[in-house]
Amino acid sequence: MGQRTKTPETKRSRKARRKLAHTPHNGLFLFTFGNLEHARPALAELLPPRVAKLVDLSTLTVANGHFVDPDLAHSESDLLFNAQIAGRPGLIYVLFEHMSAPEHFFVLRLLGYLHSIWQDLLASTPNTTKLPVIIPLVLHHGPSGWTSAVRLEELLDIDEESLAEVADYVPRFGMAMQDISGADDEELMNRAMTALGRVTLLLFRHAQRASSLDDLVKRLARYAKLVRDVARASNGMRAIAAVLRYIQSVTKQSDREVRMAMQQHEVLLIDEETYWDIRSPGWREDRAREEGLEQGRELGLEQGLEQGLEKGREQGLRSILMKQIAARFDKVPAKVRARVAAATVPELEQMSISILRAQTIAEVLNTDPGKTKRQPRRSR
Repeated sequence: MGQRTKTPETKRSRKARRKLAHTPHNGLFLFTFGNLEHARPALAELLPPRVAKLVDLSTLTVANGHFVDPDLAHSESDLLFNAQIAGRPGLIYVLFEHMSAPEHFFVLRLLGYLHSIWQDLLASTPNTTKLPVIIPLVLHHGPSGWTSAVRLEELLDIDEESLAEVADYVPRFGMAMQDISGADDEELMNRAMTALGRVTLLLFRHAQRASSLDDLVKRLARYAKLVRDVARASNGMRAIAAVLRYIQSVTKQSDREVRMAMQQHEVLLIDEETYWDIRSPGWREDRAREEGLEQGRELGLEQGLEQGLEKGREQGLRSILMKQIAARFDKVPAKVRARVAAATVPELEQMSISILRAQTIAEVLNTDPGKTKRQPRRSR
């Protein structure tokens, strides 16, 4: 019989992890803190100072695997990181707990998650003789605050004097707890984290407290400059899209209502088309296809669909080119927008190639698409 390095339980748990529920909290948590740009400063702030000084955050990487019980995926999200801790390979396990009220035996379940991580490590590297240190960090944002145990010893039915006598023979385990609900807004905003990291914590803090969409956006409006800093950062539009999806999901309001609330409270001043470019990339192409199908009723289904697809492709090229220009040259003058809007498909294609090497916007726009076209063969 061949050697087994993975137990049936490990295989079952891994299969179950792939089915974790995608809740609004889960999505924004993973988008923000699953990105090392935001994770590094966040961990430096959220870990206890005496622990943070032992962690070399320059070595931080995201590890594979989620260890939350699939039955609790609606109320918990997790991330596992590799890092050098005190000069040796270690792990940081971040668990975002978003139950409305904390579970009494939560710390015991957390210990089970760490046990699963070690079990997976032993299954994948059977020659391991030492277990890496795992630092558990828990984020909580329930409205009542964290009221349950933070150390396993608190759950043991024994007095302190007797516990000291048996301490060598019972598990001693605790977690680093960050109760977001217990912090005030100014404290969160003054943390040395990225703009998106702070906005994420602010939204988590108020998500279950806000009575309505208007209430949540009004709270966010106090820090409108920070939201705009998110938009201006690298991959800012993707980050804003994640924020908008979160607000729409937790408030259960329509996209239009979210956009109107953000404009009304001057959190994000964007027109409708820009909003949809952020919120639903590809919407122009989808709308063009729908228009093509509509035309198909008059021109014939096949011809209309073909026209719709071509129009969608053209709109897609135009939209992507504008984003490339904005990312490369920051400001996009009105005359540049007009030039791109009037460009033909061949011109758009050539501009998309030229921007890869161009040093100025003029080099992108002054492109002759005819130069790249193959000359027609002369008839004999």
